[in-house]
Amino acid sequence: AASDEQPAPKVMKKKIAPARKIPFVPNAYQLSLDRRTIRRNPALTKFHEWLKIQTSSGYVTRQETVSMIPPVVLSVEPHHTVLDMCAAPGSKTS
Repeated sequence: AASDEQPAPKVMKKKIAPARKIPFVPNAYQLSLDRRTIRRNPALTKFHEWLKIQTSSGYVTRQETVSMIPPVVLSVEPHHTVLDMCAAPGSKTS
């Protein structure tokens, strides 16, 4: 019967801000979305799959902005040797 039917769930559409260039890091951009939202939001499934492919192919490296600061501040040159005493498995070691 029509009275037994549940109303359709509301789909909330929120505009997502475009990626923002990080001014002090060459070729770096910051998304307005956190990792959990990208993984769990069904509307972002295609983007998440694209991001995983680009990351595994080496075209994109995902890092926190704070992890991008040391190389910029240190101005590391190809002939330099750097020992990162805070490095651990994760995006900082890339």
